Amino acid sequence: MIPPTRLLSAALVAAALLLAPSVASAFERQWHAGADVGYTALLFQGGRAGHGFGGGLHLTYGFNDAWNLLGEINTTYHPSGRFLLAGGGVGVGYVVDILQWVPHVGALIGAYDIANTWRQCSTPNHAACNSAWATLSVPFGLDYTISRSFSVGLGGRYQLLISHVGVVNAIGAFARVEYLWGY
Repeated sequence: MIPPTRLLSAALVAAALLLAPSVASAFERQWHAGADVGYTALLFQGGRAGHGFGGGLHLTYGFNDAWNLLGEINTTYHPSGRFLLAGGGVGVGYVVDILQWVPHVGALIGAYDIANTWRQCSTPNHAACNSAWATLSVPFGLDYTISRSFSVGLGGRYQLLISHVGVVNAIGAFARVEYLWGY
């Protein structure tokens, strides 16, 4: 039989090990290079939607442990409307990187091209083959840090595309992976 003092001591040691706080690490000057793939819906004036799929690349630099500089390029193809949306942007993001689950949100400005893939584009009574759009984007997501060098996550992006033609809203959801370095 185990003496009660040893049992109590073992229980206290086990509780201390289980309840001890883990070490939190937030990194300044950390780089992230990543890719994403997913779905995007464009919501045109008049309620028409253009469903599409695509992906992108992003590069992030953490100038302190909470704020990042962001850069991204991406493209989506929308088969129902026969057009391709391609572009990119730069901006800033806020991140809570002291956890293994890392929530983030940002704001970007950029430029996009909507390319019409119809063969009749730019012919009389048809849309132009290309049109330039300025964008304001709000990317957001939740990443899971697998190791100091690798993370995976889910993200989304709301975009407001603006041109002389009008305004288009876009919303997307995607899966993402990142390689991290520079602690």
